[in-house]
Amino acid sequence: MNAKKALSELYQLTRTAPALTVQLPSELGCGNISCLTTTNGISLSNWSMCYEREAQVSGKVGGDLRLLFCLGEGVVWHSCNHNHAFRLDPWEACLCLGDGSDEAMCYGAGAQFAFHAINIPRSYAVSLLSQYFSETDVAEITQELNGRRFPISRELRAMLGTFHHLSDITDRFAMMRAEGVVHELLAICMRDAMGEHQNRLRPDDAELVRAVKERIDREYTSAPSISTLAHDYGVSPSKLTGDFKKQYGMPLHAYIIECRLCEAARLLRTGMYTVGEVAETVGYVKAGQFSEAFRRRFGVLPREY
Repeated sequence: MNAKKALSELYQLTRTAPALTVQLPSELGCGNISCLTTTNGISLSNWSMCYEREAQVSGKVGGDLRLLFCLGEGVVWHSCNHNHAFRLDPWEACLCLGDGSDEAMCYGAGAQFAFHAINIPRSYAVSLLSQYFSETDVAEITQELNGRRFPISRELRAMLGTFHHLSDITDRFAMMRAEGVVHELLAICMRDAMGEHQNRLRPDDAELVRAVKERIDREYTSAPSISTLAHDYGVSPSKLTGDFKKQYGMPLHAYIIECRLCEAARLLRTGMYTVGEVAETVGYVKAGQFSEAFRRRFGVLPREY
């Protein structure tokens, strides 16, 4: 079986299996994929991948309402029923309406990809939203937000920890809690998507902040100080930090720490590195400082993760 076919079949399996945790086939690269389908048909999945060579995956999507969260390298994908591409940059989320069409995505070689995804059956989503909005409003809101991108806020990040423990959701009570988290995530995502559209920065300010963020995404282990970044981009430190928080929902310094810790979590999940090696890789000089920061972020020490 060639790599493209193996990846496409694995992609489809995550959409149909009630529960799944697998390692990416070694001929494709390294990483792991886990997914879970709840009692009401809601699918949650967690993807962490690094491909040896460029990989293309395609498959048919359902008619679900999807919440997608990009925590690693950005991606672009295409739908056969749309004449434009969808895109997600690092630390962005979006809402999409599945239309039953084929989708295709290309993953670059050597890049670190990390995603969380929620697929909510459209009938269930409509029933849920209809408790709070009129039928007309539900149709208008979902169509308006289809494909809308927005930053992953601190509030969202705190809730996305659920995806790191999908294999622990094994009883009815854990399933009830998981579905409750999905409801809350949907409400926050809809609110943030609509709010971002109404209160976004001026285009030139948004572009500057995006450039700073992209630089941090590349250099987070040795990121310059805020004053240096502000000088390099020709703005004051206060404006840079204020605009960054407005655009991405968190302080600039906190974003750098978040990038380091999420990369640390990904490395630990591979089981290939010691805690000390991971701490050094993500830019921490003292292992104790790294362990305490990791515990505050994920609730457990690195050696217990």
